[in-house]
Amino acid sequence: MLRQFEKQDEPFLHVYREHLSAILAIIQESGEELEGNVFFGHGYANPDANKLDATLRKKRNGLALFALSKSQILEVGFNSGFSALLMLTANPNLELVCVDIGYHSYVQPCARYLKTVFGDRFSLLVGDSREVLPLYLGNNNSFDGYHIDGDHKESVAETDLCNIINTGRIGSVICFDDADFPQLRNMITIHLLQGTVSHIFDPKFHLTSDNQMFLRLDKQGKL
Repeated sequence: MLRQFEKQDEPFLHVYREHLSAILAIIQESGEELEGNVFFGHGYANPDANKLDATLRKKRNGLALFALSKSQILEVGFNSGFSALLMLTANPNLELVCVDIGYHSYVQPCARYLKTVFGDRFSLLVGDSREVLPLYLGNNNSFDGYHIDGDHKESVAETDLCNIINTGRIGSVICFDDADFPQLRNMITIHLLQGTVSHIFDPKFHLTSDNQMFLRLDKQGKL
């Protein structure tokens, strides 16, 4: 799979394109507006699986490499399942658990579709991440990766990050999406200064984009 990544401008697109089209059809049928995601930025009126947002390519590359390097990932913020589709396609051995509040009507139909494609490798927990994560992670400490892409309000995003810091495995990696939001970047900086996490810095390659940060969990916080 790594060779496929290295040889293509859009890694794994030839594998997931059909499934991306199917998910887009589910969203269109729901009549709801598609939120910004790893394939399409905000405001795409008629998203097409053959015309991905080129400005998000670095983010897709980073997420694909993240998935390739992990065996079990917990994702906060499933929405339509685009990030889940990319990660599960990139790594055929990856197990992915997603948490989503289920605000949009297309969330569960998209999850059911991914379930038919990836089977037991994928599961969705529906509920408020602030309530779900402490209960679930307290009994499941096997994840070596976390993807935070849920509510972008500072209070919610920090609660998600703290729940992972407090219960996650030391040495695991957190991919924090939309880290360019000023309030989120300031919050992350505080955790960096506290020493609970460290920034995985890759200035010339795939892990550097304006709106995505990779953090290593170095020290658990206070419960």
